[in-house]
Amino acid sequence: MPTTNQTSGFVATAPAPRLLQPNREGQARNPAIGDGLRLATLCGDAALFFAVQVFAFWFRLRTGIVDQFSVDSPFLDYSTAEAYRLYLSHFILGTLMFLIIGASFRIYSRNAYLRPRFVLGDVLKTCVVWMLAYLLFSLFFKIDPSVSRVFVVMSGVLGFVVLAAWRMGFNRWIRRKGLLFHVQDRLLVIGWSKDTQALYHRSNRGDFREITIAGVLPLNGANFATRPPKDVPVLGSLSDLDDVLAQRQHDAVLLADTAVPADVMARIVQVCHREMVRFMAIPAFFEVLFSGLHLESIRGVPVLSLGSLPLDNLPNRMLKRTMDIAGATFGLLVAAPLLAVSALLVQRESPGPVFFSQERAGRNGKKFKMLKLRTMRPDASESDHVNQSTQRNDPRVLRVGSIIRKWNIDETPQFWNVLVGDMSLVGPRPERTYHISYLRDEIRHYNVRHTVKPGMTGWAAVNGWRGDTNLNERIRFDLDYIERWSLLFDAYIMLLTFARNKNAY
Repeated sequence: MPTTNQTSGFVATAPAPRLLQPNREGQARNPAIGDGLRLATLCGDAALFFAVQVFAFWFRLRTGIVDQFSVDSPFLDYSTAEAYRLYLSHFILGTLMFLIIGASFRIYSRNAYLRPRFVLGDVLKTCVVWMLAYLLFSLFFKIDPSVSRVFVVMSGVLGFVVLAAWRMGFNRWIRRKGLLFHVQDRLLVIGWSKDTQALYHRSNRGDFREITIAGVLPLNGANFATRPPKDVPVLGSLSDLDDVLAQRQHDAVLLADTAVPADVMARIVQVCHREMVRFMAIPAFFEVLFSGLHLESIRGVPVLSLGSLPLDNLPNRMLKRTMDIAGATFGLLVAAPLLAVSALLVQRESPGPVFFSQERAGRNGKKFKMLKLRTMRPDASESDHVNQSTQRNDPRVLRVGSIIRKWNIDETPQFWNVLVGDMSLVGPRPERTYHISYLRDEIRHYNVRHTVKPGMTGWAAVNGWRGDTNLNERIRFDLDYIERWSLLFDAYIMLLTFARNKNAY
């Protein structure tokens, strides 16, 4: 018979044993499968990286291709069998170092097979750090036989390619066999809000599979401010929290809104601790830049604050600037012939200047002149103030201009803006200065996008949020980019730029 816990105010029951939990198809959840998948990931990485080193050594030793450019060949006088025997310890050492470095980058956590595309960045970091660490280790300890630098570089580069393919393939196999259910965290949500609604949709599509929402309890009585989806079971009321958690059917509790009385939140936390269930909460008072949130202690008092973002870090900005300079230089050289032909076609259809500049707002609101290839009539700028963006079937656009705009050829002069430092290859698209005073008052958090340099392309643009589209969605994607920035993310967006041209008109 349930007893009342006087401290929490909730109904408490004796702890029940952890059960194998069924999914919607009646399949029993087996936590041991998660451990098996993690072990399979570890063993697969080890076997493949060992094989990659063997191949790199064979290529270095016996093809003779690299010898045209290097004299780094300590084993040319040995037979193949003898050379492999001498290098076997290097293969084992290299594999162990890779696993240790990979573990430090968390490539063997649950994310390794629940979010394969996101973990590829950590696999890349592991391979780069491995190359540097292996070379430094061999030089410092002067290991014998000596290590070929070509062998190390080939192993690192080829290792990333092979492991990336293996991880993606393994994840598809897990999904096809229906094994994700065994490794996901089952979440009990208390209350329901637009944020939990977004979490529900994202956890059921795409590459985000870390959690599954297994149930919900209303926060206030029996009512919800926002109704949860029909396939999310309502498991009672908040007073039933003890009973629900005692059944050991959930791995974590998520409080959908922290705007609740402190004593209610304290009681929820206490029940979670007693039942050994993780407690999480969505901080309703922070609406943007969640990745910058961190908990710190000031004289023993816990304080939740907004910390730094990736591009607040000087080394990250230096890396991004280096990629911008290299990419803009290459882009100008490659785009020059195409730009010349396009300029001739524009001049032929509409005599006048082929280039024009517009005043735009850059990082921290700094004004600069953005260059573009003209795709409209020469007098088009006189009506720029009418609309915030170019409209679909805009009569001002030239016939050849519509083709040029669709393939972003008109943006190629901005490689110069990138080279001189006004813009970046990737970032929020720059806005005209006379629209900003209006937009910053009409759209919440609009000016946050000006904390980074504007870009020739961006996360919002490749997802179709450009031109005459929903500005709130565009800002949401811009802020998402600012929070998630990495060099790999920039490279991914640049590749998508060539494959997606939705709403380019």
